[in-house]
Amino acid sequence: MFNRLSSAMFCALACSAWGSNFSMDPWILIFEPQKKILTQVVTFTYQGGPRKDPSAQSGPLPSAMDNAPVPVEITIPGREVTLDGKLSYPASQAGNDFVVYPSQLILYPGDSKKVQVQWVGETLPDKEISLGFIATQLPLKLNDKLDQPKRPVGVMLMQARYEGVIVVRPANVKPRVVVDTAYYRNDSTGTNLVTVLENKGTGLQPLRNMELAIAPLDKAGKPALSQRTTVKVKSDSPAITQSLFAGFKRMVVAPWPPGFPVGPVNVTPIFPESPK
Repeated sequence: MFNRLSSAMFCALACSAWGSNFSMDPWILIFEPQKKILTQVVTFTYQGGPRKDPSAQSGPLPSAMDNAPVPVEITIPGREVTLDGKLSYPASQAGNDFVVYPSQLILYPGDSKKVQVQWVGETLPDKEISLGFIATQLPLKLNDKLDQPKRPVGVMLMQARYEGVIVVRPANVKPRVVVDTAYYRNDSTGTNLVTVLENKGTGLQPLRNMELAIAPLDKAGKPALSQRTTVKVKSDSPAITQSLFAGFKRMVVAPWPPGFPVGPVNVTPIFPESPK
């Protein structure tokens, strides 16, 4: 969950940046229908004001658009996380079990507006699921009749897009993460242990600070537990920033332990963080 800022840049000898936008709170919405937690409220707050380069010559566009209204549209698309931890929002999926009111709004300077999100699904999912909660600042139509500056200036218009997450949590969910495959890989960073995890349970599993217990396999293909050691997954890996939801797989990479025999291994994941 994070804030993405997209920009449209216009030609520039001198450049100033303008961007009235908004903030959103909270970013994570958890619904538990069996506990009658069916509604959540999200607050959207106007964030405005120009940000200018003092050395640049101001043109009429930024001054005319200072503290401009901010149109916002809210959508609930499907949400998936790839093997390497990248988010995607499949167009074929949508949050038909939710009602958002209002789904479009306009924020003016000083505004703080609340949006109600309600789960109206008729059937409970059999496992914990996630959807996107996307709030996008829509383009604001500029006044074509504004006087043009006497010399070329550059203006960067900033538009905010927030990617939150909706979680629907049935009762008594529990993760069950197993190792699908594990192997060593040599690349520019050296020898690494590559492990593909699969969540065969019903609840999500946080992956931050996870460790892997590894043991070499003997000639009979059994783990030599007397030689077992643990390694930490690379903390900067995007694969561990998103929890592993039920029914999904994730590939994590850890450095191969120094002096540990390179070859087939038995791997067991260790999770210090409990699901919340």
